[in-house]
Amino acid sequence: MLSTEPILGVEMTEAFARDSKFSGTPKIVYSNLESIALEARAKDAPLWHRFLETEEGSVLEESYARKLAIGYLVLSGLRLQQTNSENQQLISDRMTQASKELYGEPEAGEFQWLIQTKIDEFSGYQDNPQVDQDRNQKILALLQGHLTADESSRGVDRAEQTKGREVAAKKLVEALMVQFADALAVFDEFEPDIKHAAKNYLPAFIKAVSVLGEAEPIWHTWKVNPADRATFASDARTRTIQFGMNHKPMTPLVAKGKFCHEVLVHSLRAVNGSKTSDSMMQYGMPNFLDAEEGLSVFVEYGITGEISIGRSDRYVDFGLALGSSNTTPVTRSKLQELYVNREIVRRQAKGEVVNEEVIQADGWKSVNRIFRGALDNDVIAVNTKDLAYYRGLKIIGDYVDEALKDGVNINELLNFLLRGKFDPTNKRHVALVMSLG
Repeated sequence: MLSTEPILGVEMTEAFARDSKFSGTPKIVYSNLESIALEARAKDAPLWHRFLETEEGSVLEESYARKLAIGYLVLSGLRLQQTNSENQQLISDRMTQASKELYGEPEAGEFQWLIQTKIDEFSGYQDNPQVDQDRNQKILALLQGHLTADESSRGVDRAEQTKGREVAAKKLVEALMVQFADALAVFDEFEPDIKHAAKNYLPAFIKAVSVLGEAEPIWHTWKVNPADRATFASDARTRTIQFGMNHKPMTPLVAKGKFCHEVLVHSLRAVNGSKTSDSMMQYGMPNFLDAEEGLSVFVEYGITGEISIGRSDRYVDFGLALGSSNTTPVTRSKLQELYVNREIVRRQAKGEVVNEEVIQADGWKSVNRIFRGALDNDVIAVNTKDLAYYRGLKIIGDYVDEALKDGVNINELLNFLLRGKFDPTNKRHVALVMSLG
């Protein structure tokens, strides 16, 4: 008889996490890779057993299949680190293909349209005396070399679509702000419009989670941990929220957006999912990632009214690294050069102070996320997991926009989206969610 006890797969992002001593150099060290690869190997047989014994075509069957595929990706990553130079490209290609099958790849039309918008942006800096024109021309030359067609007016009216998402985000966030008013009120204690150091918001995060616990005691089992990093994260397995102490200074509104992103979406979906009889609702159904990250970014967008230009930059960078639209793939070092030039030119255009050392360090952190699991050379192995932020924002934005146009009650919609870690645009996911009552 098939056991109902869930088998959790290995964490790909943990396996390919860079050494904590990373300081902005191109050298990549994956300290956790070997141990997590051994864990993947140990779980391989039990996962295969579960896969073969699970109902064919079910969401659970797909979940086990994806866990096996992630294990394969991690084991391939370890093999890549240990192989000789002759086989590096072969194994790197396998990793890239496995990643695309798991996490997808840039859509050709969107990739081309975004390239055109970036060309338009940097073309606008050509007469700016504050801008290093040599850097600017290198940016334009690289982008123009990958522009294969004018996709700016392809299919849908992008401006109208964007406006619909904007309105939908504001309405969804209004409902969220009412439902969790007490917890979010802690951010009103800060002076508005002033950028405070990230560490100043740590007590607010802890207090807000405690306020949530007054209504839902399960929140008292969650912890907010200060982390020596610039990013925030939520972990349903350990019930922790990693607070990025090194994040750049931010206003209370931005901090509130971060809290909603990590706690009121990622963590809350895990909390609500844990109340059901299906562990996938707590830890994630197969192929839920785009919707999960998309909803988080969408809520953050509804609060701040801004979408980081880095989201679209990253989408373009993935397309460049993969050689999308039948173009030549861009290596890690070339993508780093693009990142640095892009940031310097933008800051020069705004008249801001440029610290190239900091930009170089930030560049490697960004670029190495695209080449997660790759070697520390220019042999290309692309990990497309982070496409979820940009792609998911569009998916969830369109879903909420259409639901509101169809007359769905905003509070019912919000509660449905927060029921667990599933994709509301996936009919099989929705059927399973509805069957859980």
